[in-house]
Amino acid sequence: MARALMIYADSDRSMDLFHAIPRAITDPFLYVEHEGRRVAVVGHIDVQTIHETDPAVEILDPFALGRKALLEAGMDYWSGDFEVCARAVAKLGIREALVSWDFPAAVADRLRADGVDVLVDHRAFQARRRVKKGHRQELTVLRIADIKFNGKSAAEQVRKAEADAKSERQRVEEAAAKQAAADAALAAKLQQRDTKAADEAPKKGRASAKPEAKAASTAKAAPKTSRAKAADTKSDTKKPDTKPASRPRAKKDE
Repeated sequence: MARALMIYADSDRSMDLFHAIPRAITDPFLYVEHEGRRVAVVGHIDVQTIHETDPAVEILDPFALGRKALLEAGMDYWSGDFEVCARAVAKLGIREALVSWDFPAAVADRLRADGVDVLVDHRAFQARRRVKKGHRQELTVLRIADIKFNGKSAAEQVRKAEADAKSERQRVEEAAAKQAAADAALAAKLQQRDTKAADEAPKKGRASAKPEAKAASTAKAAPKTSRAKAADTKSDTKKPDTKPASRPRAKKDE
């Protein structure tokens, strides 16, 4: 007959039990793996929690094993719990079980009293935890939705501030888009002007070349005219006046 693997603890403090059922269960309970079955002896309070974590885990109800009758008979809480564990082990047909080093001695003694061979082997449990899946501790996340004081809502103020910031951001974006469009229009206008100036430059060059040629020819003809005028002036100064000066006529005596 195969050996069963057995844990009696709560998942808050037992790493072995939390590895098997990764949910926070504060009350200790018996967990057994035997012949392909996984069984937890828990009350109705923790049934939903275990099934949400792993639906494959079978549940044995302590009250179905006579827990209420044991308590009514005067047995204390822990003794009644140990007796329920012994009845669950007997119902599952377990005659030999492996437990870790922290398995309660009181539970082990009660099982040994029924002839169950309880063997301590912490290496078997350590080997189960070799493969790490990260930190899986169940945490409670508390989110504060709003704080109100003197009729003022902190959440409403935050929403208003976000709305104002969004409006301001939209205004800045619109102004930037408008400025970008104006810059693009100005750039296109300047480019058009430069293109037009580049096209008109050759025409202006040809037009200005003609007056310059005419001025050059005029400048060449100007010295000849000056020389001719100078020659005429010189010849005029050399010719003396050949006409004799007129003498006054003598008056006749009357």
